[in-house]
Amino acid sequence: MKSLTALFLPSFLWFSSQLLFADQPSNWVIGWGENIAGEATGVVLSYPIKNGDEIIPNDTSSTGVVTIASSVLRNIIAVSASEWFGLALKTDGTVIGWGCNPKGCAIGRETPDQYLTNGFVIIDSHILSNIVSIAAGGIFSLGLKQDGTVVAWGEQQSVEAVLPIPVNNDEINEKARAAGINPVIGLLPGFAPATGLPNTTNIGSMPRHSEPVEGDEIRDGISIGIKHDGTVMTWTQSHEPTPLTNVVAIAAHQFASLALKSDGTVVGWSVMPWIPMRSQMYSVAGLSNVIAITVGGGLRNGGGLVRCIALKKDGTVFTWGSQTTYGDATPPAGLSNVVAVAAGYDHSIALKKDGTVVGWGFDEDGQATGISTRNDSYVTNGLVTIDGQVLSNVKAIAAVENYNLALKTDGTVVGWGRTCPKIPAGLSNVVAIATGSDFCLAITTNSAVADKFRQK
Repeated sequence: MKSLTALFLPSFLWFSSQLLFADQPSNWVIGWGENIAGEATGVVLSYPIKNGDEIIPNDTSSTGVVTIASSVLRNIIAVSASEWFGLALKTDGTVIGWGCNPKGCAIGRETPDQYLTNGFVIIDSHILSNIVSIAAGGIFSLGLKQDGTVVAWGEQQSVEAVLPIPVNNDEINEKARAAGINPVIGLLPGFAPATGLPNTTNIGSMPRHSEPVEGDEIRDGISIGIKHDGTVMTWTQSHEPTPLTNVVAIAAHQFASLALKSDGTVVGWSVMPWIPMRSQMYSVAGLSNVIAITVGGGLRNGGGLVRCIALKKDGTVFTWGSQTTYGDATPPAGLSNVVAVAAGYDHSIALKKDGTVVGWGFDEDGQATGISTRNDSYVTNGLVTIDGQVLSNVKAIAAVENYNLALKTDGTVVGWGRTCPKIPAGLSNVVAIATGSDFCLAITTNSAVADKFRQK
């Protein structure tokens, strides 16, 4: 499954790791790269060949201004990219989705043909509105509302489908093994269905969460699910469902969700269908003063490796989640003065206050540092260097499976890593970036740039 973007602008660090607010309205979205379901541009110029259920690409790469229902998309202040779909937040607080639409992840409602979908996000027959932040997950999406509540659409558990049942560690591990998950190495996030207490045999690289457990018993779990209107709700056995509130930022990746609260703490949950502990909210004990969040990882070796990163107010970085063998879970010693973070497949990057970028983790194709690492583990860390020059004057970053994008202060975009789609010549005046596995999105403020990439 394709992974998601993580991008930031230093002056807007309270917002989602999956989007970047632009500086002004009346903006256009340029997309480039794989376009088999219209994920890059909203329009497929070279249609795929269908052989039964198999989709065979037929020269499906495209570059163009995103076009929805024959109209060029404009007045966009944020973008987010997922596996095969894109999202755009408009100045009026509504959201547009396009591309592939399984479970209604792009537009909020399922369509007869899950490919080549576009339109306003509609939930419970109403156009979604009052949104200030967006985050595209694997086959779901999140939206942060002005009042600090969160809405979700796509693959999510409804309130009626989730039961808050207290269980013990042994039961959790038993269910995990029955589902083909090894609780020792923590292939999925390894949280018990309480407020994030980890299984005692599955701590790995994670911090401890919430209060200590007395014996093997775990107190009532905090369940999480959505109402018919998409509102994310939390509840326990002894309390009625109430909305998740006081949220200031959201992040999503594959089946994992994070929410940053106004008090600087972080909560998360998973909706992965094959995980027994899904739809149980966790909190990260001891983590505070957070100003930005992101989540990354991948499905290497058959596991669902979820890696979370929090940027703290003092410019340091805190990570938790599944341990991988590539050293990407732990940031370099002494990393400081960070203003933005992004998580790829087996690597992570951090934007520093001086406009340089530090990368760490798996680096076989230069996805971490820009220079291919060929040591025994293919793992390294250091300043990102492109064409022999240290990357500088960066104001935003985005990471995905095996490549990254950087937005420079002059409004241009650079990329590095193995699968990075070629940056379109003439792309300028960019104020926001987003990355899918094989396609990218950028918001430009220049109408001439939009005209240049208008699809004929």
